[in-house]
Amino acid sequence: MPKSSAPILSTALIVALAPNAGCAVFNKLLGKEEAQPEPPPASPGPPKTARPVPPYTEAQWTEFTAAATAKIKDDSATLQTLRFVGTYPSSAPQELMVKADHCYYVSPEWVQTEYPTLVHVKYGKDADGKSIHDRLSNAHKVLSTTDVMLFCADADGSVTLTTTLLLRDGGTPPLSRPDEVQWAVVVGEHPESESQRKARRAQEWDDINTQYMNDERISYGREVARVCQSCRGRFVFCLDEQKGAGEEAAREKCMSRFEICAAAAGQDSSLRSNCHSPL
Repeated sequence: MPKSSAPILSTALIVALAPNAGCAVFNKLLGKEEAQPEPPPASPGPPKTARPVPPYTEAQWTEFTAAATAKIKDDSATLQTLRFVGTYPSSAPQELMVKADHCYYVSPEWVQTEYPTLVHVKYGKDADGKSIHDRLSNAHKVLSTTDVMLFCADADGSVTLTTTLLLRDGGTPPLSRPDEVQWAVVVGEHPESESQRKARRAQEWDDINTQYMNDERISYGREVARVCQSCRGRFVFCLDEQKGAGEEAAREKCMSRFEICAAAAGQDSSLRSNCHSPL
């Protein structure tokens, strides 16, 4: 076999000549890659702030307010206009004072009307710490360009309103974070008659009971959901029977009956009833 004419340096000689280079070569011979130094951490940039879109002119506010007002089809409603401003996609929360046994239309309008808006209502508490809505702590609705939201209050107090811009499936955002977004929101207030209140509370109860049933059916099965629905129905019937006894006394008596009825549906590991409470 012919001998190579290339000079051969021993590892010891390489290390002697250049210690750092020798380690690198030796690691290479062993198939090891030399660790690379970590890059220095990037310095944080300046904080992002909302980039304001051109503010609406008074003529535009008038135009958007008129468009929002036109969607409220109740000539008896008392109207007020709010200006909602926030960082895309949501506005800053805004408080609205409300009255007992009154309902409120919420009609938002903004410059690019092809995008739907989510309106969220959070009910405040009265002087006794109870929600100003007898059954709900919050409500929300997704509005198309022609829709309005309707919510009602059972006691005097306040609600917190927030509007959020939504995208349709596959839609392109009209703005980017953190652009500023603005809505003209018209709120229409009207008193609620006794018949309207009764119909509204019946519809709310149906919606709540349906949600409760779905939760109970998924968690505990169809039979438990059926028992719980029956117990809540008896609770409502009991309240109607006990009207003359006073509200607090009627609730206490009917709640006791509900708990006896719901015992048939069993309890969870925390000894809580498997049935959602009607209160």
